[in-house]
Amino acid sequence: MKKHWRSFFLTVLGTLILQHPAAAGDEGNVSNPLFAEFNQMMELSRLNKEHIANATATIIEQSKKSLETIYAVKKENRTFDNTMLAMDNVQNDFGKVVYLVYLMNNVQPDADIRDQARASFAELDKFSTDMGLDEQLYKAVKEYSETNDAKKLTGYKKRFLDETLRDFERNGFALSKEKRDELKTIQNKLSDLSIAFSKNIADHKDFLVVTEKEMEGLTEDYKKPRKQEDGTYKIDLSYPSYSGFMKSSNSESARKTLYTKYMNRASDKNLDVLKEILIYRQKLASLLGYKTFAQYQTETRMAKNPKNVWDFENRLIDKIKVKAKKDYDELLDVKRKQLNDPSINVVQPWESSYYNNILLKEKYQLDQEKVKEYF
Repeated sequence: MKKHWRSFFLTVLGTLILQHPAAAGDEGNVSNPLFAEFNQMMELSRLNKEHIANATATIIEQSKKSLETIYAVKKENRTFDNTMLAMDNVQNDFGKVVYLVYLMNNVQPDADIRDQARASFAELDKFSTDMGLDEQLYKAVKEYSETNDAKKLTGYKKRFLDETLRDFERNGFALSKEKRDELKTIQNKLSDLSIAFSKNIADHKDFLVVTEKEMEGLTEDYKKPRKQEDGTYKIDLSYPSYSGFMKSSNSESARKTLYTKYMNRASDKNLDVLKEILIYRQKLASLLGYKTFAQYQTETRMAKNPKNVWDFENRLIDKIKVKAKKDYDELLDVKRKQLNDPSINVVQPWESSYYNNILLKEKYQLDQEKVKEYF
């Protein structure tokens, strides 16, 4: 089944220090930091683009071989271990590489490595789609589900089998071969669009140049690496740069300008990408017999349907309204005192981090710059 890489990213990231099976059996992978030994730190500082390309090719080839082993089991010989557990191992090993490549796609400062990670993630994502639409794998799971052994399953094993069959069916196995091919095209298109959206933001290189006056309130540690030869400061749109400036710069006009730039990163390209994503999501949902993509997405989640999501959100709004107003009023009070103007009745989006930082210092004696010294 195709994993929702972004949704589960943080959850699975904590498991990535585990040894990948390829590391133990393939001496050629020992030097690849993406294939770390069991319980050993990954040396991502020495990662290069060849490591990513190698890991991608290796895990795809290894997955194909493992899947062939699953296909080859005769129906009468199918067991939980040689079918379901074997498939889970394939997905687990594959996922370890996918998550690391996805991480490098998003955080790697070296553009060449980042570009390779982006290309490799696209390749891995498409292979994941192929697994979710793999007729032979579906046949293997279906065959096992019809055995006496499968009918005796309980607990997590039964749940795993039931959800695997359900996911295959949600991937279109009730459709004709022609419709499944169309579904695969749509899923691959959505993968490409999602990667393009992230790439556009990552590649967006806008910045704000500010004066010494507009840097008042910021620490020397923040200012030093951003100072230019002419005495001005260059504030890029990376999150650490943006967040620090929004919390501490005394200049409202500079904060407003930076906020506007940050919130509109790659908007000239991504508005069109978003429109396409919406169109193809609706095509996918319609092909599978759902009214909306939201209906398709929520069916297997706790909410079960879009109505429950909206009902929950509306109930939540009612329950948190009093607390939210109290918090907002606190920020208003801070702003009024700072500007010596009791008539102020609004805190703008580009002001909230700034006044919240003052509130933390004055009311709770929490200085985030001091906290950083311990990490």
